[in-house]
Amino acid sequence: MGEEPSGADADYVLERLPFYGPSAKFDPVFSYYRGRCAESIASEIRAAGYRAVRFVLTSESDVDPALLHELYRHGIGVWFATFCNGVFCRKDLPPDSAVWRMLTRNTLEGKPQPIEGFQLLCMNHPDYRAWKKRELGSLLKRELGSLLKGQLFQGVDLIEPYWPDYPGPKADGHGCFCSCCERVFRQMFPDESQLPDILDSNGPYGPKGNPALWKKWQQFRIATVTDFLEDLARGPDGIRQAAPETKICLWTRTQTEQHRREHPLPPNADYLPVSWPDWMHHNLPPDYPARQGPFFDTARNAPEPFRYAGVNTVSEALAQHGGAWIRADASTCAVLRVSSTTPYDYRMGDDLYRVPPVIVRAVPRGTGIDLHFSKCLAPDTARKIERFQTDTGHIVSLDVEGEIVHLALTNIPQGALVTITASQISDDSDAYRFPTLPPATLITQSIEVPF
Repeated sequence: MGEEPSGADADYVLERLPFYGPSAKFDPVFSYYRGRCAESIASEIRAAGYRAVRFVLTSESDVDPALLHELYRHGIGVWFATFCNGVFCRKDLPPDSAVWRMLTRNTLEGKPQPIEGFQLLCMNHPDYRAWKKRELGSLLKRELGSLLKGQLFQGVDLIEPYWPDYPGPKADGHGCFCSCCERVFRQMFPDESQLPDILDSNGPYGPKGNPALWKKWQQFRIATVTDFLEDLARGPDGIRQAAPETKICLWTRTQTEQHRREHPLPPNADYLPVSWPDWMHHNLPPDYPARQGPFFDTARNAPEPFRYAGVNTVSEALAQHGGAWIRADASTCAVLRVSSTTPYDYRMGDDLYRVPPVIVRAVPRGTGIDLHFSKCLAPDTARKIERFQTDTGHIVSLDVEGEIVHLALTNIPQGALVTITASQISDDSDAYRFPTLPPATLITQSIEVPF
């Protein structure tokens, strides 16, 4: 846990911070963010042009008030992103949570979990639902002390609000077939004696051998996801009760007619982005959201319409996109009246790998200067004092924190306009998600700083 910061400059009004617009998803547990000060992370995200972040906590008890404070101080809105159908970290789970695990096709076949490190949990298990609401409500009700007039987060992203199924019945993760699901299924369809047999497609209970049973299975999946989300949002101890001012963002999928049938528009959300599996296509054109135009129109005209919609982009190594692609995608979304675009993970954007770091701003501090670069720097180049020059006074020492270089200067006259030049400064490519490319290096750049 980080220490709660304090200070007069930390008094914010939640409603004045941006909810929508360009946003980036990030998880501070990843190596690109580890070991960096909160100011460094917030400054980099703001310099990249993002107005909001989707803040993923692999372990929800590890929320860091210092990082939230810096994001808000930089004028960045913060949504808390939580997974609906499982967890990456089991630290916060109670000891008896093993009974919540999904029973999926691969488990029936004796295979390992379909997503390495991710524990799928059954959304029909009543104890999992109660725990999820309790943990989420406790986090959303927290306040950032004197730092923020309002709740800890502006909104909550409900990620993966569906039963695993992509790309179809043969998917390793197709489920869930646990005893809780069987009980609920038989309550919905008392004339049926068992769940479909996912392993024998042509058998008497298989998808092809018994299409009537399979249709009921699809109806069951739709109904139970909707019920789970309704309970999470508006049920006893749900989000609306625990934190009434918190916006709800529901991630969904609309790529095919089957997805639209199995993942209908759920109730009671303020914001709805479309997402995976579009991200996996390396040749995805930036105007691909135009295909979803009818979906956005349907969402706006639903009985409980969504006020905003968004599009998520970028996931796999082959589907990385640079700034030009992201800007073209945003332009398409603007025409569609889509309010936000969100790269799936900020640290995977192609520009981060290929474009050299540059100084985006310089801040005088006492007798020193803080140089803020566009991305995290390689310590072995940024800590070499000879790579920084000044036309006035002398640089006597420096320190590096992520993308910030702190320069200590002497003999700077009051009111002087000082030119600082940085040369041969590389990015920290070792911390990237895909550390295969050579470091991108700034050849030289000068910036004027008034004292």
